[in-house]
Amino acid sequence: MAGRVNETEKREKIGIRTSLTAVLVNAVLVIVKGSIGLLSGSIAILGDAVNNLSDAASGIITLWGFHMASRPADARHPYGHGRMEYISGLCIALMVMSIGVNLFVSSVQKCLHPSLIEFSGFMMLLMFLSIAFKAGLMVLFKTVGKRIHSGAMKAAALDSRNDMLVAGGILVATAIETRFHVPADGWIGLLMSVYILYSGVQLVQDQLSPLLGTTPSEETVDRIRGTVLASPAVLGMHDLIIHNYGPDREYASAHIELPATLSALEMHEIADGIEKKLLDEAGIQMVLHCDPVEIEDERIPRMKRFLFELSKSLGMELNIHDLRIVPDQPKSRVIFDCVVPFGSAVSMDSLRQTVVTEFTQYFPDYLCELKMEHSLTGI
Repeated sequence: MAGRVNETEKREKIGIRTSLTAVLVNAVLVIVKGSIGLLSGSIAILGDAVNNLSDAASGIITLWGFHMASRPADARHPYGHGRMEYISGLCIALMVMSIGVNLFVSSVQKCLHPSLIEFSGFMMLLMFLSIAFKAGLMVLFKTVGKRIHSGAMKAAALDSRNDMLVAGGILVATAIETRFHVPADGWIGLLMSVYILYSGVQLVQDQLSPLLGTTPSEETVDRIRGTVLASPAVLGMHDLIIHNYGPDREYASAHIELPATLSALEMHEIADGIEKKLLDEAGIQMVLHCDPVEIEDERIPRMKRFLFELSKSLGMELNIHDLRIVPDQPKSRVIFDCVVPFGSAVSMDSLRQTVVTEFTQYFPDYLCELKMEHSLTGI
């Protein structure tokens, strides 16, 4: 967490300053590469110049995304506007794909109607400078992306790296044509277009994932779990759910197990203290539900041990929680929840039937009632 900036205002300032830098650098590269492409007649260089033009436009979109994401919550958007940063990243990814398609078409035409590139030493020097500029932007985006925890900046770093590889491809094509007098510009451009398209698809997936909802990071899960279980009164935690509404906007809920001997007021104070600590130290809006656990009933640990051994025999990591015994006639009921990991080869209904059958055979004096569900966070 060291060096990470969570405050919305600071994120906006850093993001805007970095985006402006990228716009200016790419504007210079557009002018330089566009001039070289027109003078040399290289479709690959012109394509790369257009790619830099899209990068400059991407910087403007990133500026807009950071500005919109920093807007405070309102009546229509009570969780804020943080996901606008993901939407701006998605727009950039679609632009990358569009450039890839256009370059692919132009490269095919150049392959069908080839011509040699006219390239001077001065033009070669400018291309090397272009690679150096892109390397600088890549480092800048990567550093800032880590500092402010921005997926858009990390995507921009990947895009800059791709631009470096594309520029390197142009130099390779030039070297081949100069040395062997064989038209290679169109074929190199074709390879570049495929690579740009592939990168665009990857960027689209990366930006869509947080919009659709993804598994939270292990860092966030461990931070919540460590803070919750650090409280001496907490016996366990389960049903952790985390929602992301932007890079610095996380909302979570969970159930915590507390001794049933505590009063409702004492449980509330414990949960309230944990929620406040997570908000102050990690910026996570947390809501905790308290589950009372009978710690003096010797039957419950014995039943939990049996279920744990049953889980091992089934070759699965079943998370059993909320186990309680409800007195009833003619038999007391044993009620608990069972969390099943995603990707299980056994169906939920089949697994439920197995657990109920095995449990009632081992504890014939009780009725078994369980609820099975998938874990969203592994807890």
